[in-house]
Amino acid sequence: MSNATNPVSVPTNNPKLIAWVEEVRVLCKPEQVVWCDGSKAEYDRLCNLMVEGGTFIR
Repeated sequence: MSNATNPVSVPTNNPKLIAWVEEVRVLCKPEQVVWCDGSKAEYDRLCNLMVEGGTFIR
């Protein structure tokens, strides 16, 4: 499981945002925390996941 406070995977220095994400992570217990970066690679990865899940048609 990703830890929201892991400095390697957190794309921000905003301490309030990091604390909020960590608070929500603890409450919700997700399998992982993913920080979105808005890149084309991220878009393609998300589209592929939805196609594989049958919820999206390219």
